[in-house]
Amino acid sequence: MYRNLPLESLVPNPRRANRMSRPSARKLENSIRRLGHYEAITVRPHPDLSGKFELLDGHSRLAALE
Repeated sequence: MYRNLPLESLVPNPRRANRMSRPSARKLENSIRRLGHYEAITVRPHPDLSGKFELLDGHSRLAALE
């Protein structure tokens, strides 16, 4: 199921495994800016924060959108 969520409701997962290099992050930002779309970000309701969602996949895409 897809939903639009405000960016401020998304909380990074502190145990995220993958990190993107700065040059790769710039490429991602440029691609999103140029094409106007990106793969969906996967979240779950945050286990401790009411009304927030924890990122499971898409930390780099979120950073590019911000």
